[in-house]
Amino acid sequence: MYDYKRYDRSKFITDESEIKIYDECYVPISDENDYDMAIYLEKGALEIDDIGKYKMSLIEHICELDNIVQKYNSIRYPQELDFPYELVNIHIDGYEDMRLEYWGCIVNTQFYVGFKRIENQFILKSFGMVNDIPEDWDK
Repeated sequence: MYDYKRYDRSKFITDESEIKIYDECYVPISDENDYDMAIYLEKGALEIDDIGKYKMSLIEHICELDNIVQKYNSIRYPQELDFPYELVNIHIDGYEDMRLEYWGCIVNTQFYVGFKRIENQFILKSFGMVNDIPEDWDK
């Protein structure tokens, strides 16, 4: 069974004045005592001025994105009763492309889940080694 809304938005850094960018690519979005989660920007992925707005949009949708990942996993692997993975980082490849990085909580594993952003919707595109996921995968 998957766990909707595992992440509490109040534990994310939402004050734009608190945005810190390290090494021009690493932007923490939660305190290390909470989720210790960050955004990693690929070179040239976003203009510096757009990072705050983009980060706020991601935080607004983080539960929705995680729910999509858990739902896809439950359909693809129905034998798994739990989703023993934690979202650790978000990799931004451009204004429309992002990858969520998950780490295993029980088994030492790591995988990425790709999304395409179209306006304010996020379309699941890849899950681990599975690429080109059709838009109607949940039908």
